[in-house]
Amino acid sequence: MDVVPIFQPYAHGDTSIRVLQGMFEDANFDQITLISAWVKRSAMRRLAVPAGSFQSRGGFIRVIAGLSQGGASEEGLDAALDMADEAWAIFDPSGRTFHPKMYIASGKEKFSVLLGSSNLTSAGLTTNFEANTLLKGSFALLSDSTYFSACKQYVDTLLRDSGVSRRLDQQLIEAIRSDPQIVLSPEHASANASASPSPRRTTLFSRSNNTLSTAPPVPRESEIESRIRHESTRASTLETLKPRSDTVLLWSKVITKANSMRTGAHPTGHLTLTKSNYPINASSWFRDTFFAECEWISTTDNRGRLREQCLVEFEINGIFESAVKVPLQVDHTPSWASSQNNRTTILHWGPLMTPLRNDVNIENSHVVIEKSSDGAYSLSVGKKFEEDAGATEG
Repeated sequence: MDVVPIFQPYAHGDTSIRVLQGMFEDANFDQITLISAWVKRSAMRRLAVPAGSFQSRGGFIRVIAGLSQGGASEEGLDAALDMADEAWAIFDPSGRTFHPKMYIASGKEKFSVLLGSSNLTSAGLTTNFEANTLLKGSFALLSDSTYFSACKQYVDTLLRDSGVSRRLDQQLIEAIRSDPQIVLSPEHASANASASPSPRRTTLFSRSNNTLSTAPPVPRESEIESRIRHESTRASTLETLKPRSDTVLLWSKVITKANSMRTGAHPTGHLTLTKSNYPINASSWFRDTFFAECEWISTTDNRGRLREQCLVEFEINGIFESAVKVPLQVDHTPSWASSQNNRTTILHWGPLMTPLRNDVNIENSHVVIEKSSDGAYSLSVGKKFEEDAGATEG
């Protein structure tokens, strides 16, 4: 096993952010688990681009976030839920602190583990004084494989410890925020812009004599994020929706409280694609007909069941003052056909989650998704929907 010390912030050494970015960029890896006592949006934004590329290749990301000592932020939990395929929260009400910082990447033949003191925060990954060890192993070697098995067993034990470990969703984030026993630290926009430390006036210490690493610029927000952030204003009036002239497939339903993402409504973070009074087999129609031409990748859920995912660009209408094109993830889990009443397919709100939760109330509105003759998709929200033809098997 190769052992590489990572001593931050001395400029002659590497930084944790570069190690993690390298994990996401390494084609040998298809699973990454990020475990940290503290999780902040500032760090997640620095990893967003390589993480997105990793997922587009079929990679699976899990984030396990601690809630001890007020180190986590609500923005960080939201960012973890948005970026990860699977996110978990750990909290022990007995007073024990969840304190590990371990980042595991694995593939068919190799693995890497970054283990040490760096939290999943911008400063922890870039400018703080931190001591970490990067271990690179091969499954072909028994000693390496044994070490990886121990790491995996630790993760599995954490996630099976149902008293302190819970699968993170929007409903749990809302519950955590309202629980007086769990403290979340607010994360301000100015704090996210830079990991540069704030100077302190003291006569007891002076600056380091060494050259120290500085934080790389935070990746600029995408055009999509910028457009959503600047246009998260509801259209002045809700329009009556009608099918487009070039629509070949469509589906609609009334948005429930849970699907609306409003605070206090037990939001799910997604739109459940149901039968909704159409003559379709909801367990297969969305996967095999409506989104059949999309590029699907196969993965598994947290119970090892087959799940297929695709990224679909929608033109969003009715939520903002003008149309915005946004890529949204669609999940199809065939095994839900029996356990979820044939509700096998969901559409994640993704980058729309924040404006839907904070600025836009779409509860009891009609949502319509359409596919046009040229293969383009749209999602529209209105006060009512007058349709001539709806979802069909063909």
